[in-house]
Amino acid sequence: MRTIIPWQNRLFGNFDSMQELVGKFFTEEDGTRRFLPQTDVMETESHFEVSFDLPGISPDEVEIEVHEGQLAVSGSRELDREQENVTYHRLERQQGKFRRVFNLPADVSEESIAARYHDGVLTVSIPKVEQAVPKKINVEVTDN
Repeated sequence: MRTIIPWQNRLFGNFDSMQELVGKFFTEEDGTRRFLPQTDVMETESHFEVSFDLPGISPDEVEIEVHEGQLAVSGSRELDREQENVTYHRLERQQGKFRRVFNLPADVSEESIAARYHDGVLTVSIPKVEQAVPKKINVEVTDN
């Protein structure tokens, strides 16, 4: 059986329904907006590094927690978009709450995690635990 509904509208019904569905993904349960800052994760022999693009967010507005093998970084960014007599033609900068959670490998030192903030980029450095190197024990030969 064929339908007269254009294929573009079959998934969401119409554009408004699609916009509403996408909006729910970027909205918290309390109605506030959320966003996911862009993040890079890298590894060297000695540590992991997680960098977050957070332009316009003060370091005081960012919370970093380590708990049960997870690194959680959260905060919020609010942009002033309530100006009178202003017509916005494009709004691409995201605002609202964010929370990113990463599982940490077992071979990291949670106590030594450090963070620095420079030019709108938060970098969290996660040092690896030095691997225990087996110690060779020499056998002493005695006359007895």
